[in-house]
This record gives sequence, C-alpha cells and structure tokens, in this order.
Amino acid sequence: MEKCLAKTLAHAKRTAKLVVIMESRNAGPQELTRQARAKEIIREAMGAEWSGKIRTKKREQLVEWAWRHQTDLQDLIGFNGIIG
Repeated sequence: MEKCLAKTLAHAKRTAKLVVIMESRNAGPQELTRQARAKEIIREAMGAEWSGKIRTKKREQLVEWAWRHQTDLQDLIGFNGIIG
C-alpha cells in the first residue's frame, strides 16, 4: 500500500486539494489502523507545503457531508462558480 499510494500521490501533488478516505459502517481495528497509516503516507508524500485537507468519512455519510459543506469544498478545490 505504501509504495503504490505514495507514487500515486506524487503525480497529484500539484493539483490535489482534498483526499477523502472512505470508511465502512462498522470499521474495525485493522481498518482504523490502515486509515491512520494512509493519512501518514499522504502527509509525507504531499510534503509540508501541501495545504490540502484529509478527511475520513463513512460511505453512507459522504453525500450528506459534501452537501452540508459544499461552500467550503467549492472554496477549497477552486470551484467557486458552481451553484449547488
């Protein structure tokens, strides 16, 4: 996971503004450990200068969360002209 994720992020380093890690409904200890490690890898791969955000959301809550935070998300990713 570490090498593949780091390589993928290296290609997106200049354009990525938001990384959402999907979580299952009943996340167990292994999934939570993987999520924590993924966050570390993302932060390391993107570097200290990266000003993006990392969020962990349950799959069934993603749409509601995105809707509630649409203005903040539009500002973050630079889509200010989109009407929600």
